[in-house]
Amino acid sequence: MEKSIRNLQERNTEIVSQEKYNLKKSEEQNFQCCCSAYYNIFSCEIDANLLDSHGKRQFGEIDIMFEAPQYLKYLQKLKLIKLTDITNINLINIKNRNKHILNFIDFTFPSKASYMWVACSNSLNQNKSYYFNSLIKICYKVTQNAAFYNLTLSASQLKRLVAACRHVQRLSLGSCSLSVPRAPDFSRALENCKIERISLIGSGNTNSSNWKYNFDEFVNLIQGLSSSSHLRLSLSEVNLSSCELEQTKAKEIFIKNQLEGVKIINEG
Repeated sequence: MEKSIRNLQERNTEIVSQEKYNLKKSEEQNFQCCCSAYYNIFSCEIDANLLDSHGKRQFGEIDIMFEAPQYLKYLQKLKLIKLTDITNINLINIKNRNKHILNFIDFTFPSKASYMWVACSNSLNQNKSYYFNSLIKICYKVTQNAAFYNLTLSASQLKRLVAACRHVQRLSLGSCSLSVPRAPDFSRALENCKIERISLIGSGNTNSSNWKYNFDEFVNLIQGLSSSSHLRLSLSEVNLSSCELEQTKAKEIFIKNQLEGVKIINEG
């Protein structure tokens, strides 16, 4: 094991030296935009605490920022590294069709993460199916909290996503556009559901699902969720802040769907 660590340290030192040299040639403003995952991985020193029994690297928290196209090429290097047992992982500004982003999700994403936050750009919604199946797969690797921001989902996609996250304690769908023309049936999809809190902050406002004028779709969503007896037992809180819904009307829908014991948070 000591020899393995020593070899990895020597290899890492060589990589860091070369990459630091390359980065010095970049302008300061470009460096600030550099993918933080690339920086964290290649600038840290390897020690026993960063390795599991198979010599794979581990991190407590890592941000993967995809907003700088000039640095997406570094994701090719990340494919060679399998991250394991990360506490928090944030995938920021996923957009367009990019095979290196897809490869990161498919091959480099950690074996287990306690918390995952996925933030998507508006352009992703034009190609959401390109990443969707891969995003579904990594949901099963998240153990506690799964959060998604700025997704546009059809009823069938929403059902698959919620079902893939049924084992987590908290599920967040922030500022997401949810199309729910009819109540989805979650009765079988959410068997053994463990979700205690669902956050829908901003998903009902006029820029997202527009529940103020499409109230029937909000009703369909709550009715669909309540079709799962397992979710009715596990769910304790739903956050409807910034959804432009009246508290009394929202509460009525919850009561009608056997969710009268669920706490509704509605701030603004």
